[in-house]
Amino acid sequence: TKSSVDLRWKLDINFRQMR
Repeated sequence: TKSSVDLRWKLDINFRQMR
């Protein structure tokens, strides 16, 4: 589903920004 992908890339970006 689109929601799953949205959450996946959102988490990925958040992780990258936190680093």
